[in-house]
Amino acid sequence: MEEKDNKLITIIFIIVIVLIIIFFILNFLNIKKTNNSYEILQKYKPDRNEIIEIVRNKLPVVMLGVVEDWFIYDKNDVIDQSKLTEEVLNENTKLLNNVLTINKRYEINLVQDKKNSKLIRENKVRHFLCLLTGNISVYLFNSEQKIEYFINNNGQQESKYSFWNKEKEHLKETKYMEINLGTEQILFIPYGWWYCYQVKETSIILDINSDTVFTLPIKKLL
Repeated sequence: MEEKDNKLITIIFIIVIVLIIIFFILNFLNIKKTNNSYEILQKYKPDRNEIIEIVRNKLPVVMLGVVEDWFIYDKNDVIDQSKLTEEVLNENTKLLNNVLTINKRYEINLVQDKKNSKLIRENKVRHFLCLLTGNISVYLFNSEQKIEYFINNNGQQESKYSFWNKEKEHLKETKYMEINLGTEQILFIPYGWWYCYQVKETSIILDINSDTVFTLPIKKLL
């Protein structure tokens, strides 16, 4: 009887391991899959299922009406920066989470002067660029574009050439699209796309990145 129980436990263990491997493979293939259509979509107050579909489609999407429901405003309906804590943001951004989300990170930047960002290849699986206040223009290049790069200190692929000065001549063969992002709008940037942005006025930019128990180790293989 004990021998049969041990065999059953072994079989169950093998089945579980096989299922985990299959799930990792499916996630790996999903991350590697790209959608290079230059198409920009808009969603007003998307629900969780719509956000899952947004990420699955691998296209840039602007989301409206999400931030206005966050509890980060004072009585005058102005953003209270003291409320931009990890605890408060975790509570308000649950809608953007994937199943089994881990390693969720926030980066908040207050840009008081006009600023141009570097041209970076997105290496996050789930990146939402949220403009809390202000106005920026985001330039997106799909993964088919041939851009010479180096690996910067953050482990990202960064273009050797600036998009903002005479070096832009080196990027003249690339194709991109421009998205104007306004206050309280969120942009989903797909994995593998290149992006940079130009800040047009004083802005508060919130970057939201997260992984799952499956995507975090898989990224190490990409």
